[in-house]
Amino acid sequence: MDSEDFAYFAEFPDEIWVPEEDPAPENAQPSMPPGPQSPGDIENDIRKARTNLIETIENYKDYQAKVANLLNQEKDYMHLFSIETPSRKPLSNLLQHVLEKASTFYPAQERLQKAKFLLWLIKDVDPTQLSPKRGPKPLHAAATFDKNVRDDDKTSDPDLTIYTCNLMDGKAGAEICELNQDKENILHLAIRHDLKGIENIITKANKAAFREQRSSRRPGQGAQPDDGNTPLHDALDFKHFMMPGPSCAVPLATPRTGVITEQETRRSSIASKPEAIAVASLMAQQQANQAKPRANLAGASQVGQGQEQLPKAGLGRCSSCYNAHRKNIVAINRRINIVKLLLEREPDAQTIHNSAGLSPYLYLLAANQKYAEGEPLKDNAPSVDAPEQPLALGLGRQMTKDGAEMSGAVAASKSNGEKFALEERIRKEKEHAKKKSEKVESQSGHKEGMDQAPSHGGDARNADGVREAVKSRLVLHQDQDLKPKDIFSDLVLKGLKEHAFHLGSYKKACDCLFRNQSPQNPSPLDGKVNRRRRFFLEGRQRVQFETTKDFNFLFFEPMMASVVLSLEYTQEELQDMPSGDKERLAIWREDETNLKEVFRWLKEDKKVRTILSLTVKDNANHYCSDDTVEECLKGLEVRYLDWNRPNLCANNFTLPNTLIEISLYWTGLNAVLWSWSDTEGLRTLNKLQKVNLFVQRGADVEVEQDKKVKAFNKRVEKWPKQLKPKIEVRIDEWQLRGSGKGGGLSVNLRFLKHSWVEAAGKFGDELFNQYNRKVSQDKSRYHVKVALLDDGVDPTYKRIGSNLHHAGWPSVDSGGPEERARSFYVSTNQHGSKMAWLIHKVCPFVTIYVAKLDVRGRDDLRRRSFSLQQATEAIKWATNEGVDIISMSWNVREVNDPTGNTEDIRKLEAAITTAADDAKILMFGAACDVKESSSDDKWVPCDSTKVWSIGATDMDYDAKKYVHMSKKVDYLFPGEHVLDSDRIEDAEVGNSGATALAAGLAAMVIFCMRIEDKPLPDNKHQWMANVMAKVFNSDRNDSSVRVIDMLKMDKNRRLFPLLQKFESQ
Repeated sequence: MDSEDFAYFAEFPDEIWVPEEDPAPENAQPSMPPGPQSPGDIENDIRKARTNLIETIENYKDYQAKVANLLNQEKDYMHLFSIETPSRKPLSNLLQHVLEKASTFYPAQERLQKAKFLLWLIKDVDPTQLSPKRGPKPLHAAATFDKNVRDDDKTSDPDLTIYTCNLMDGKAGAEICELNQDKENILHLAIRHDLKGIENIITKANKAAFREQRSSRRPGQGAQPDDGNTPLHDALDFKHFMMPGPSCAVPLATPRTGVITEQETRRSSIASKPEAIAVASLMAQQQANQAKPRANLAGASQVGQGQEQLPKAGLGRCSSCYNAHRKNIVAINRRINIVKLLLEREPDAQTIHNSAGLSPYLYLLAANQKYAEGEPLKDNAPSVDAPEQPLALGLGRQMTKDGAEMSGAVAASKSNGEKFALEERIRKEKEHAKKKSEKVESQSGHKEGMDQAPSHGGDARNADGVREAVKSRLVLHQDQDLKPKDIFSDLVLKGLKEHAFHLGSYKKACDCLFRNQSPQNPSPLDGKVNRRRRFFLEGRQRVQFETTKDFNFLFFEPMMASVVLSLEYTQEELQDMPSGDKERLAIWREDETNLKEVFRWLKEDKKVRTILSLTVKDNANHYCSDDTVEECLKGLEVRYLDWNRPNLCANNFTLPNTLIEISLYWTGLNAVLWSWSDTEGLRTLNKLQKVNLFVQRGADVEVEQDKKVKAFNKRVEKWPKQLKPKIEVRIDEWQLRGSGKGGGLSVNLRFLKHSWVEAAGKFGDELFNQYNRKVSQDKSRYHVKVALLDDGVDPTYKRIGSNLHHAGWPSVDSGGPEERARSFYVSTNQHGSKMAWLIHKVCPFVTIYVAKLDVRGRDDLRRRSFSLQQATEAIKWATNEGVDIISMSWNVREVNDPTGNTEDIRKLEAAITTAADDAKILMFGAACDVKESSSDDKWVPCDSTKVWSIGATDMDYDAKKYVHMSKKVDYLFPGEHVLDSDRIEDAEVGNSGATALAAGLAAMVIFCMRIEDKPLPDNKHQWMANVMAKVFNSDRNDSSVRVIDMLKMDKNRRLFPLLQKFESQ
């Protein structure tokens, strides 16, 4: 019979009415009507038997027999009802049915016990029912029951989930990983709803459960901040740290996480030593309060020798505040224990980011910061007006004096009894004080003085020497009066941060502590993504006198992922230095001063507090002194240090005590190894986990060096286990080289400069001298925003840094140190740096928004090609930033084949259209070259009607031979001898340099209008086209833009004649 034949049973109610019948004989099998039964009759019998089981509890043996009989009947017939059709749902098995209907069991106070009893009987007869192939998962149904019961009664504490989990024995781990429609596993549900037995569920779960990310997306709703959360994210939800804060003066005890020594927790993996979580912060708080004993949080009200005595109610604090304080301590201790267990089972869970790009650490940090800033928390902060809100969120279980659990009703009655006694005492105290006060007032007439309570510990007596009763300073607070406060979230954040450095690698630490670069959803930290996490100064950008000025446009995070600084010299720089030793020594000492200034600038001006990975490439000709190293690192938290100064003084007086890993460079002196292994050496760095020992090989000393290193290792092996770092010996291939690094080709040419650039530069200087004071008062109003899509811009190139916007694209770099090249202020081949300087040369009042693209194809100045996907995203970024102009000194040819770039070009053109039509952005692109293009080829962006295609001219304003004049070329600008350089490779800038000059000229026109408060026309594209053609190319048909004799001020050094020409277009 086909399953569709049973479709008419879909309308049957879940529980049908069953007429009363005579009870069946003991141990009798269910009576079956004679002859063949219809499927409807069979289903009716099953439902009837289920109803009888749920509604009645009989003799144990009889009840067990009925359960067994019903299960046998279902085995024979359930296959008929287990197939889902469009019109009916399949019939679930008996265990699923019990869990689904458990919340309707009667009487209510017995429903939990009755459900447990039925589950146990079913499991005893047919264990397979715990793992059904269809229908709701038993653990999810049990979790739903527990959640609903808790929602209905805040004082209840059902445990059907962990009970069902225990029934499953070895299969529980896999069942916990099963997902519901929101991709939530049982860990998610238990942690989010604070179900009883969370700790046991964590210990039973398979590892996959800890990495599962749930979904919180709902139809018609935007992205939720908790979408993609792991169980660890949910355990760190800020609401768990929002608890009713005592209003009376109750000193906070520190939660206890076990008997832990400082040495035990510095270095061990969380997998082997779960107490690593929260250890650093606990130890820090312990050191700050060494005179104060700490509370025993195993049972918040237990006190013993050497532990902090919790204040008793009535001694300056009311019972509500006392109980809230006690419950908060128990609750936060339990919360920390849950987090510890999660990290013990899966330490790498802290590296997983949710859809907003937040790791568990950042998820808590974001909410913590919002709370500190006074912003409301969405669904995180409990309502302070809700009377049903328990005193300790996340803790439905109260504790007695011996640490045992007690019901909510008992706890409530106990609390109410204390409050009643206290109220009566305060009432009598007030009456007595009033009588005495009136008596004294009649005698002395100084009522005002007697109204004042004596100072703490004072003794008030009247004129007759009789002690006076004073008004009580106690204030009775009701539970609903206690306002939610952030309790101990800072403590947990410190512990999570410390745990990140026990995961075994720098990259994992970065994953824990920094946001994902490409989140799917908006993040609470979006407002801070433009702050830099990495800072690199090496090669051409080594530390110099102007460094802090060149890079002052950057904003940094207080915690930096990586900082690389260099004092190295190139071969050319060494050759150009003075030959005298005194002169060289003076220069190198000045370098040390510059380095100290950079560190001061980072710490004081840029507010950098932490650097995860710090690399300093010292000058091999003159290394920094120990004093310089100490001054530079003072006040910084550094975790990974690589300062290649040989024989570095390695102790906590010179180096930060927070170091996890250090690289040491050894020249062969045995005394240095002894100092490092001494008790006042590396042992003072009590967080140190690893030492990279770089050995400089000398001639014929390899065997002797190996002996010394081996002896050093033996001495370290004798250190206490908790203080012993891992020593990794490496041969220093760098050999502490002192010859400097090689530079690029440098050929002196007869210095030539294009007349066009001289005229434009002269006018730019006049603009700067005339208007700089006015502009400096409001840069955001007058500066022209120009987006430069290129290979990055080096701020030290011609001091262009002062004109760079503090945030480039990509907005935030992430990952390991190998991603240094993605920093927008590092130019791959200085191409972007030169383009930025040309723009600034023509218009000094520009703010350049740098988008760094990956180079494709040739890397010379004439022809450049970049990643189309990145270019598309960069144009979108520039549009969102509200720039006025986009300069693209590159082009890409369309390739029409299955592996081509047609789709990427289509997306790029869509982004260009949006920028031009919607944002009214002016765009310039380099024209294509003759040798690389045929007349039928399509090139982007220059072939777009929304982009002006720019070609190059020679010194005589004639188009260069490589300019494809038969293709689209809108304007010609100078393409040679426009840079202030005598290098042969800088003589020819081609269409790329011409494009930058065009963007600079357009920026200059816009600035002239703005500085004189002239409005720009609505159709900016057509207006700028007319300015280019009619103002700067008057009566010529060769498309060559001229500025000589065009860029002039009047005799009063004003722009009115030029503005009239601009406005007339």
